[in-house]
Amino acid sequence: MRVLFVALLLGCGSSASTPEANSDSAVEADGLVDSGTSDVAPTDTTAPTDTTPTDTTVPPAARCAPLPVTGSVVEVTDPAKLVQTVYDAKEGETIVLPDGTYNLAGKTIQMRTKGVTLRGKSGDRSKVILDSNYSTAAGDSILISADNVTVADLTVRRAYNHPLHVVPGMGASTRGARIHNVHVLDPGEQGIKVNADTTGHFTDEGTISCSKIELTAEGRTRVRNNCYTGGIDIHRARGWRASDNEIVGFFCAAGLSEHGIHIWTGSRDSIVERNIIRDCARGIGLGLGEGTDGRTYSDNPCGGATRVGHFGGVVRNNFVYANDAALFASAASFDTGIALEEACGAVVVHNTVFSTRAPLSSSIEWRFGKTDVAITNNLTSHALKDRGGGAKATSAGNVSTATAATFVAAGDHHLKTSVAGASEVAAGVCDEDLDGDPRSTPRDPGADEVK
Repeated sequence: MRVLFVALLLGCGSSASTPEANSDSAVEADGLVDSGTSDVAPTDTTAPTDTTPTDTTVPPAARCAPLPVTGSVVEVTDPAKLVQTVYDAKEGETIVLPDGTYNLAGKTIQMRTKGVTLRGKSGDRSKVILDSNYSTAAGDSILISADNVTVADLTVRRAYNHPLHVVPGMGASTRGARIHNVHVLDPGEQGIKVNADTTGHFTDEGTISCSKIELTAEGRTRVRNNCYTGGIDIHRARGWRASDNEIVGFFCAAGLSEHGIHIWTGSRDSIVERNIIRDCARGIGLGLGEGTDGRTYSDNPCGGATRVGHFGGVVRNNFVYANDAALFASAASFDTGIALEEACGAVVVHNTVFSTRAPLSSSIEWRFGKTDVAITNNLTSHALKDRGGGAKATSAGNVSTATAATFVAAGDHHLKTSVAGASEVAAGVCDEDLDGDPRSTPRDPGADEVK
């Protein structure tokens, strides 16, 4: 029986057959332990929150406007006191950083107090740089372990592990993390990592918006453990939204990187929308592998199925593009644009996936028996593929014949002229395109609607 999440429908290489083998482990100065991706699969017994996605008609410029300054403001005038100032911050404080480069000198910025904001003073993320210099002493640059913490308007670069890492606090789940207008540059592992612990505490309802997450050719030489990297990597989390981000360059000469955006191990109700992903070995992934241990839920979604890669979720209005000669020359090449593995109830609608060479696997694919997805009105340059294992997909209005001539310019998601073939969908599923333009009737497939 097909199991689709009605609430989500109303809102708008081959991939590895086993999940990533590595796990993160770091004990911080305050005693916080990040347990990484352990095989323990705690059941969530907290009351579900309303995560029904809704489309917004706010144009992209407004979506990415500067966040308002809240709470009392503390300005860091002595860079040597940055780490301690954040550690000692009081609830609701906003800590601002004047323009400059801050050498973290082997230390991790620990955001452990509810409602604290860390942001660049000028609002120009290129002018405030937190540099970890790949120090093994810290591992992570910024560690978030409290509710409603915000990081905005700055650059975080060269973390040995993760520039930004969101984890549960001491004996409590973490909710409401917000990462906005941040440039994450050249991580040693994943750029933004979200983890649970082994005792039933999670990291839910976060937002990653209007940010750039990038791996350069120089940074690629510092990635370890057989290309153990990726843009955004979210584990066992509910209600995260990744919107209006640019993710670039996650591949290695050898080994297969994780996706530009990867949400898995029993995560739920994720919204991945209006992101531009360029030259990554894999674009967007919900789930990975078969039979992966992960989070379960007391309301038993998907008929009570367990070991599910991802429950529900919407992937809409994203542009995945591959054209880098170095990517195609790498051992893994360009593998797939959007991959759904043990993704139960996911909706994939109005995305554009274009590669100038054929992917090793597909533009969009679905795989394994717990996968039951709706794939609608996507525009691709290459095939949509059933990878087997009993996966189910309802497919409608997809067009897989895009060429370079379909678009106004190379690497641009905008259509030169309307493209026929898309299906009409229910109101609210995807009422606007990547730019915020309303969908017309008949619709164009993919992320752009011709005006």
